Amino acid sequence: MAFQADGSAIVALSNPIILPSTSAWTWSMRVQKTSDSEMVAGEDGNSRPFIGFFGAGGVPSVRFNNEVSGTGTYSLSGTYTIGDYYDFVLSHDGAGTITFSVGAESTTIPQTADITIDLFLDYGARSLPYSGITEGVWSFIGATGGDRTYDWDQPEGTTTLVETSQGLDESITNITSGGFIAEQGEDTTPPSIVLQGDNPLTLVQGNSYVEPGYTASDNVDGDLTGSVVVGGDTVDGNTLGTYNITYTVSDAAGNATQVDRVVNVVEAGAATITVTSIGDYEFKSWDENQQAQFTVSGTIDGSVGPVEVSVDGTNFTTLDSGTSNSFSGVVIVTGQQDITVRLTNDNSVSSTVAGVSAGLVIVEGPSQSNGDGRGISLQTPTFDPAKPMPIMWKSSSGFEAIQDPTGITPQSAGSMWPHIAKLYSDAGIPVCICNVAQGGTELTQWQPGTSYYGRITNAYNALGGIGIVTTLIGETDSDLGTSTELFKSRYLAIADQLVADFDVLIYATYFPVGDSTGAGYPAIRQAYDELISENDRIVFGGDLSVIDIDTSTSAGNDGLHIKQDADLEQAANIRYAALTADFSLFSASVSGIPDGSHELIYFEVPDVGSVNLSTPSGVVLGTASSGQISFTADLPMGTKIVAYVPGDNPPNTGGAIYGVTS
Repeated sequence: MAFQADGSAIVALSNPIILPSTSAWTWSMRVQKTSDSEMVAGEDGNSRPFIGFFGAGGVPSVRFNNEVSGTGTYSLSGTYTIGDYYDFVLSHDGAGTITFSVGAESTTIPQTADITIDLFLDYGARSLPYSGITEGVWSFIGATGGDRTYDWDQPEGTTTLVETSQGLDESITNITSGGFIAEQGEDTTPPSIVLQGDNPLTLVQGNSYVEPGYTASDNVDGDLTGSVVVGGDTVDGNTLGTYNITYTVSDAAGNATQVDRVVNVVEAGAATITVTSIGDYEFKSWDENQQAQFTVSGTIDGSVGPVEVSVDGTNFTTLDSGTSNSFSGVVIVTGQQDITVRLTNDNSVSSTVAGVSAGLVIVEGPSQSNGDGRGISLQTPTFDPAKPMPIMWKSSSGFEAIQDPTGITPQSAGSMWPHIAKLYSDAGIPVCICNVAQGGTELTQWQPGTSYYGRITNAYNALGGIGIVTTLIGETDSDLGTSTELFKSRYLAIADQLVADFDVLIYATYFPVGDSTGAGYPAIRQAYDELISENDRIVFGGDLSVIDIDTSTSAGNDGLHIKQDADLEQAANIRYAALTADFSLFSASVSGIPDGSHELIYFEVPDVGSVNLSTPSGVVLGTASSGQISFTADLPMGTKIVAYVPGDNPPNTGGAIYGVTS
């Protein structure tokens, strides 16, 4: 560091420096020129001796008056630039002559009496203030009473000037903003140390302490991990108590850093392990392998790791090999599984998160009140405990086993969604329902950028993807008399954005028609007919107009909503059939197949319940050309296609599997 004067700082020497007239001495110092009139050292006396920059051009000058003969002021020639640093040297030959030099310039001064220097940087109340930077060591060799050396390179913020020859401290006074600072380009940033593992760390009595590790780095010197000195207490795992371990490192510039780790050796007790990253029925959208990745992390109380994990309750693998009181790892879930974590060294300490699922995510919306649910009774189908438990997700409450009301509005009541979820469950398919429908809405309220569209985005972010978006909307547009073309354009604006944002199929469900439905419903139905026939990503989602909801049919009917239990179950069956219908003329292209005629040997299809849907082998693909072959087939939802070229179909031997590219 160097000292930055601010025009007010004074170093008043409590022990003045005496430069004798009868013996040799040398005074050397390094200073910065900041103006044409400034004093950097002198005596606070009537004669006002000083050394600094003065005169025309602010050249280096010395004035001792009574201590020298002649004019009293001696100056050098040359050009001296403001902002540059200069080395001043005054050397007495012991016989009455001082040589004053700065670089190549010099002059001689006759000394007739002892010279007293009792302050640096300022010249009293009528001073020529100095606001430059001083650095290095100012030395007075041969001074009366012994040599004096002053070190201006001190830690930032120091307010005492250190005299290193005799151990004298000189107080720096009148500081307003000056002080020791970093010189330009000087490394003043200390290195950093990062402790791995827990801090504080809990160690159960009877276990040995294993250092979790650390790293150290510096902005100039780079990796300093190998230079870290570990000290402090030695941890005795058999003795209860608190231990403090120190980690210290310094860089080449002398900047040092120390961090501490506290280790608590505790008595063995009733340990517990808790998963905090996921809860029961946590759900993620599955990938093409019907899997999803979950981070499983948490805490251990009363013990330490390592921790192992199982998704079947029997086969355990290491989740986190660390020996701290926290753990974290990644688990791949297929379908719906219970995740169990336990201490590797004490299997009795365990915890299970139930129903963690990778499966199909269905979002209901844009939809109105019939999607939200307006049934007279909450629907409570019985789920087979041997099948996946259907899940629902709400932004306000997270994941839970599905139950009415499935909607998110205060008006939500009995809905068809528990029945649809049961049908998926009975088929062995894990499903999560995100019902974001809003009664009384029209399509303009669901356009991209609106808060209602944002509900779909929130579901996507929470579940890592969406498999299907279902719509059940149009009643309000029927009341408003929205035209077919206008309804289509508004629907397409939403559908196109859903495809762009989430890459989904959109299942358009025809709403039920009763004696309270708006007179404009034929135009809306026509719009749905054209939307489905003209767009590959808009799929028929079932027609609920076959359900009789007229007010005269059953008590409680209002001519607009599906109210009866039987009608809600019928609606569920209609929509489920549409959601799981075979794809018609499924087109695919398989690359990498040699030219010639080949057969498609099999499809890999999810086992749906007890029904094996695997397609028989021997389906003729056609003739491959330029390494590709295209075909069509009727396949159930979720089918994974594997094209297999038999070994007796040259040039392949033993069969080969080719991936579907489109």
